[in-house]
Amino acid sequence: MIIEPIVRDLLGRKFLKANSITKKQMSELLTEEKAAGRLPDLGPDRILCCEDLIRALFPLLKRIAPEPKQGWARYVLDATLGQLFPGEKGVQESREGRLARHVILQAIRTFLALPGCSVPGGEEQIRFLDSEEVALCSGRGEYQRLTQYWEQHYLNEFMLLYGEVTGYNILGHINGVHRIAVAIGRQLSQAGVPIDKALVSGAAAGHDIGKFGCRDSENQRIPYLHYYYTDLFFKTNLMPIIGHIATNHSTWDLELENLSVESLVLIYADFRVKGGRDAQGKEEIRIYTLDESFHVILRKLDNVDDAKRKRYERVYAKLKDFEEYMKGLGVSTDPEDPVLRPASRTFEPLLNSEGAIRRLKDLAIEHNISVMKLFNDEVAFGDLLEAARSEKQWKQVRSYINIFYEYFTYMTQRQKVMTMNFLYELLMHREGDIRRLAAELMGMLLAHFDEEYRKELPSGVKPISGEISAAELCEEYFSRIVFPEHKVTENHRRWIGYTWKIIINTLLNRVPKAERRKYLEMIVGFYRRGILDDPTAFILLDSMLYLPLQDCTGEEQRILLEFCFSLNGRTSDEIHLGILRVLEHYVKSFPAEKIPPKLAEQILQTTLALPEVYTGSLYLKYQILSRMDYLPEELEKMRSRMYGTGESASDLFLENLKVGTPWIIKAVNIEYLLERLRLGRREETLHIATHLSNLLKVSERVTVRHSAGKGLTYAIGLLTLDQRNEIVIELTKGLEIGEYQFSKYIPEYLGEIALFLHPNELDELIAHLGKLLESRNERIASVTLNTIGVLLTHYPVYKNRFYEDQLAFSGRRELLAGLLLRGLANYDPLVSQEAFHVIGKYLFGADSLDPEEKNTLFWLIYKKMLTLITEREESHLEFFNNAAALNHLYRFISDYSILHGGFQYPENHRIAFFS
Repeated sequence: MIIEPIVRDLLGRKFLKANSITKKQMSELLTEEKAAGRLPDLGPDRILCCEDLIRALFPLLKRIAPEPKQGWARYVLDATLGQLFPGEKGVQESREGRLARHVILQAIRTFLALPGCSVPGGEEQIRFLDSEEVALCSGRGEYQRLTQYWEQHYLNEFMLLYGEVTGYNILGHINGVHRIAVAIGRQLSQAGVPIDKALVSGAAAGHDIGKFGCRDSENQRIPYLHYYYTDLFFKTNLMPIIGHIATNHSTWDLELENLSVESLVLIYADFRVKGGRDAQGKEEIRIYTLDESFHVILRKLDNVDDAKRKRYERVYAKLKDFEEYMKGLGVSTDPEDPVLRPASRTFEPLLNSEGAIRRLKDLAIEHNISVMKLFNDEVAFGDLLEAARSEKQWKQVRSYINIFYEYFTYMTQRQKVMTMNFLYELLMHREGDIRRLAAELMGMLLAHFDEEYRKELPSGVKPISGEISAAELCEEYFSRIVFPEHKVTENHRRWIGYTWKIIINTLLNRVPKAERRKYLEMIVGFYRRGILDDPTAFILLDSMLYLPLQDCTGEEQRILLEFCFSLNGRTSDEIHLGILRVLEHYVKSFPAEKIPPKLAEQILQTTLALPEVYTGSLYLKYQILSRMDYLPEELEKMRSRMYGTGESASDLFLENLKVGTPWIIKAVNIEYLLERLRLGRREETLHIATHLSNLLKVSERVTVRHSAGKGLTYAIGLLTLDQRNEIVIELTKGLEIGEYQFSKYIPEYLGEIALFLHPNELDELIAHLGKLLESRNERIASVTLNTIGVLLTHYPVYKNRFYEDQLAFSGRRELLAGLLLRGLANYDPLVSQEAFHVIGKYLFGADSLDPEEKNTLFWLIYKKMLTLITEREESHLEFFNNAAALNHLYRFISDYSILHGGFQYPENHRIAFFS
C-alpha cells in the first residue's frame, strides 16, 4: 500500500479542491490493487530521488492517465513551465494529466516533509517569512500573492525535479540567495533601517524564475535573457513591486545612481552565491565571501578587457561600500551566524582619514536608503508631494525639486505622472527660476518616462509597456502648456507657455536619437493648427528657436516656415521680432545654397516686409539678409544705419531699462550690443558692460537677466583691469540688497567674472565676501555662499589667466573653501543648508572640475564638513537637501577611489582637547 502520509495528503481537502475531484473518487484510485507500488528505498541517509518516487507511483499514475511520450518526469516539467509562462512552452494539458502531475508533485512535497528526509546536495526548501513578520510589511499584499502561487504551483518541488532531470541546480542557487537576503534583511530591520522584509524575501525567491521562461533556442543566452522573463512573470501575476526588484538584480544594475535597500540586499546576496561543477559534472552551489566571489566572477567573465574590468571594479566597490555600511551597523553577513551585534561608533573628530571617508559613504548610503524607501511607498510619496505643494518659500520649493531631480530615475510611472501634475502647477509660480527648474524636470521625466529596459531582449519581443506611454503623456502636457484651460489668467497663461521651449529642449536633448523623430513630429504638429491668438502664436515662435532644424525633414522645415509667413500680417511688434528671430535661426542653421529657392524667396520677401520699429528689428533683418547674399549696396546702407553712430547704443540702454519694453526686444537688443563689441566698438565696452550689469541686477524678466549675465561674461574680458573691478564692485553691491528675488541671479555670473580681476583685487573681493557671510540676513549669506561656490567651480582657469605662483593660488583656494565651511557652521539652519547644497552641487557635482581639483578641495574640507553635518539634528527638508548633496559626494569618492586607488591623505596624530 502507498505510504500513509502520501495517502493522507492526496485525500486532504486542499488537494481535492485544487484538482476538482471528490474524496470518494480519489479513494477509489488509491485503493485499487493496481495503484499500489513499491516505495523507493531512501537508504540510511534518507535522501530522496524524485525519479525513484515517480516509478513507485506508476501504478497509480497509470490508473489516472496514460504515460506521456516524454515520460512522467519530463511531462511534469513541461506542463509546469507552460503554466509559469503561458504561450512560451505551448503544452496542452488534460484534466487527467493535470491530476497526475499534481499527484507526483504532492508526493515529492510529502516526502520532503518527512522527518530527516533530504535531497541530493542537502539543499533546503525555500523557507518564506512567517505571517507575523509579513503583517508588518507594506509589501505584504504582493508577498502573500507570491507565496500562494508558490504553494499552489508546487514551485519548490518543480525546481527540485528540474535540477535532477537537467543537472541545473536553480533551486540551490535561489535558496542560497534567499537565505543570505532574508538573514541580512532581518538584521537591518532590527538595526532600524527602513527595509521591507517581504519585498526582500519575495524578490530573492523569484529573482531567477525567468530562467524557466527562456526558449530552447535561447539556452546559450539564459544569463542575459532571464531578466525579461522574470519581469514578464511578475507583471503577469500582478506583483510589480517585487518584480521590479527581482528583475533588476544584475550586478550592472549597481551602475544606476539610486537603488532601494531591498535591491541592494538582493544584488549583494546574488553576487555571493555561485555554482560550479564537481568531478562528476554535477552542479554544486556555494556561498562565497564578497571578495572571493569578485575573483570567481572575474575568472568566469566573457571577454574581460580593461574597460570591462574597470566596470566590474566599480560595481564591486559599491557592493563593498554597502557591506561595510551593514557591518558598521553590527550586521553579520554570515548566513550561518545571522545575529545582529552591538555597533561601535567613533566620535567624528577622532576618525582618521579612512574612517572619515568611510563615514561619509555610510551617511550617503543611509540617506539614499531612507529616500528610496519613501519613493517605494505610494502613500509616503504622495505626502512628500503635498508637503512640496504647500511650501511657500522659493528656496524650500527648490530643495524639493532637487530631490525629485536626483531620484526621478527610480520613480514608477504612476509617481512620474503625480510629479508631472505638481510640476505643471509650478509653471505658474511667481518666481521665474522655479518655473525654469520645473520645466527642465518635466522634460527629464518625459524623456525617461517609459521604463528603460536595460537588459537584452529575446528576439521578436518588445519591452513590456506601462499603462500610458511617454508619447501620450507628451501630447497631453504639450496641449495643456500651449493651450491652457480658459480658467487660467492671461499672466499665468504666458508664464506656462514660455516654459514649453525649455521642456522640448530638455526632452530632445535627452531622448535617444532613434526616438527623437516621433517627438519632433508631435511638436511640428502644433504648427499645423489653425488661427491662433497673438500670445499663443508668439509662444510657438519663441519655442521654434530650440528645435534642431537639421533633424527636421524638408517637409517639416517647410511647415515651420509657413507658420512664420502666415503671421506676417499681424500688428504685434513681439510677433514681428519673433518671426525675424526664427528666420535668423533658420538661415544660420543652413548654408544659403542648401535653402530651396522658393523658400529663400519667401524668406527675403517676409524679412523685407516686416517693419523696423526697433533697432533690434534692423539688426535681425541685417543678419538674415547678409546670409542670403542680398544686394551689397542695400546691406551697406543697413550696416551704416546700425553701426554708423554711437547714439543708437545709448537709446537702447534707455529702451532696455523701461518696464514697458517687451522682454524679446530687450533680449534682441542685448544680442545687438554684443555684436557691436565683436565688430570692434571697444570705446563702448564699459558702457555696455555697465548696462548689462544693471540689467542683471534689476530686470523683471529672468530671460533678460540670464541673457545679460551671459553677455557680461563675454564683455568683461574686453575691459581694462580697473574697469573690471568697477563692474565687480557694482555687482557685489547687488548681493547686499537683501531682496532675494533680485540678488539670487547674480552669483552665477559674479563668481565667473570675478576671476578676471587682478589677484590683489580678487583677494579684496574674497575678504568682502567673508564679511557678507557674517550678515544676520540669511538671504545675503545664501547668495554669498552661491558666489563662493561658482568662484571655486571656475577657479582652475585663474592660474593660467594671471600666471600666479602656486603658493598664492593654493592659499586663495583654501581661503574660499574655509568660507564655505564657515557657512556650514552657521547657527542659522537655512544658511547651513545652503552651504552644504553649494558644496554638493557646485563643487562635487560639477562636471567642469577635474577629479584632481575635486580631490584637493575634498582634502581641505572633508573632516570638518563631516563633523559639522553630523552634529546637528536634520529637519525634514534638510534631510532631503543633505541626501542630494551626499549623493554628489559619494559619486566623487567612488569614482576617485577606482581611478586613483583611494585617498592618500597625511594623518595628524597630535590631538588636543580643551574644556
